[in-house]
Amino acid sequence: MPQYKRMKGNVLVRGDLFLTGTITRLAQPPVNVTRPTISGSSNLGSTLEVLNPGEWDPIPTGFTYQWMQTGGSEISGATSITYTTVTADENALISCVVTGTNADGSASAPSNSLGPILAPPANAVAPVVSGSITLGGVLNVTNGTWTNAPTSYGYQWLRDGTAIPGANAASYTTVAADETTMISCTVTATNAAGSVGATSNAVGPIT
Repeated sequence: MPQYKRMKGNVLVRGDLFLTGTITRLAQPPVNVTRPTISGSSNLGSTLEVLNPGEWDPIPTGFTYQWMQTGGSEISGATSITYTTVTADENALISCVVTGTNADGSASAPSNSLGPILAPPANAVAPVVSGSITLGGVLNVTNGTWTNAPTSYGYQWLRDGTAIPGANAASYTTVAADETTMISCTVTATNAAGSVGATSNAVGPIT
């Protein structure tokens, strides 16, 4: 096979054969090979992060980020490598589009999605204590009404606002120490995003 060597400029030579022309480098903008990866908690208020921008060929000289909600809606101003979820993200899936850039151009690739974003329970209607305020009587508490789908409830009965040791059921039988005091109950609702308490009305004084 003939061997050519560059003489200078745009001239190639083999023996007495000269070839002239312009040698053009093909443009090679980045191409995404493996998608970006984000990580973090799906709890509302948590910070998500682009853990890995993905693999690209050729390797970009820089990256930019655009965080997205379910359905491909851009989150305004969310263009950092991290993103802290807000109330508007509740129940949405969150992802990030990473754009790799070099001198020849740019290309974008979406990450995996995290979510749905969960908020801890929120109390809409306070728990209610009712029952006998006579010493030895039984008091009961409702859970109240909550949003964000609690999966469990806990109870702490209070004597004049102070926790009564061991009084952790949905009902409470008053004892001698309760005489002349006011009794209430804090109900704690829990879901995957956290726990929140709400305190009932107080009944009494216990007689």
